[in-house]
Amino acid sequence: DGPKRSMLCFLLLGNHRVAKRVNDFLEEHRVWGQIPLFPCLIIPMVAFTEVIPLNLTWLGVVCLGDIGRIFFKLNTQAVELCISEPFDFQVPFVTLTLGIIGGMASFEFHPGCCSALICFGCFYVTEILLGDADLTERGIRELGSLLPIYSICFVLFSSVYAMFVFDACPSISSASEFIFVFLRTRTRTSFMSIFARFMTTPLIFLAKFL
Repeated sequence: DGPKRSMLCFLLLGNHRVAKRVNDFLEEHRVWGQIPLFPCLIIPMVAFTEVIPLNLTWLGVVCLGDIGRIFFKLNTQAVELCISEPFDFQVPFVTLTLGIIGGMASFEFHPGCCSALICFGCFYVTEILLGDADLTERGIRELGSLLPIYSICFVLFSSVYAMFVFDACPSISSASEFIFVFLRTRTRTSFMSIFARFMTTPLIFLAKFL
């Protein structure tokens, strides 16, 4: 019954035979997605600082291969339970989304930076927020040995946070501001401030697994 409950089967409108073949193929060849995963997370991080060309942030897109493999095999019922949790999914997901939007706006929506930040967000949602929805035999077996992955994720995301907040990225525009009216008061704030404020919640959520 597992293939009939996978996210890929849901996306294929119930075609569980095709979903099983695709998921089995992806699991059999998962090493081809796992090998470039962390290098293609780290290289865009370095590219944000422009020590290497900023356009190398596009390498973050390569991560989508392994992220997709993980997402496709998630159990739909478990995903439904996960996303119904207000503090274990909804709050960190919303704050993560707002933080990423603030980060993209700080780079004036540079395409490479946007793609890298979106891929980082997809990685966080799949690996952290929906991590309990992997009910495959291998996923259950490895559930108790995820501390190294959580530790690496925390170091990666906290490093990105520190680089953005402490002006380690030359392309971040301090002139990018967001103006809104609240209780007849005109308020002005920078997009980097929005990033810094909202991204603290996903980081704190991730720290609880350590």
